[in-house]
Amino acid sequence: MNESGTTREPIYEREPASSWVTRVGGTVAGTEAMATARERLGVESGENISPGIGYNDGGERRVMLGYEVWPNRSGETRTPAVEFEALVSAVPRTVTANFRFEAATLSGTFHPLVEFRQRYRS
Repeated sequence: MNESGTTREPIYEREPASSWVTRVGGTVAGTEAMATARERLGVESGENISPGIGYNDGGERRVMLGYEVWPNRSGETRTPAVEFEALVSAVPRTVTANFRFEAATLSGTFHPLVEFRQRYRS
């Protein structure tokens, strides 16, 4: 288990995720990926799945999805493990979207690379 709460190392060195914040459907990764995430996590809604956060990283535009897990008294989580490959396979190759960056709204076509993280509620 690494510091991000996932069982895998990130596929890249992370930059601050505040560079690009999506306003489209809750996530850059799109509705298909979010629907897959809900199915794999066994939740009815996306309320425990964070909005996607996209950002520039060395010329690549990346997106991150997070979800919250709920530890029980013994320390085990009640949320099912994410099947990373299944979630990644649901992400479209390109996403055309409008992003809010500080006060500006930017439009563009993005090639999302995806990272999934677990956030633990205390």
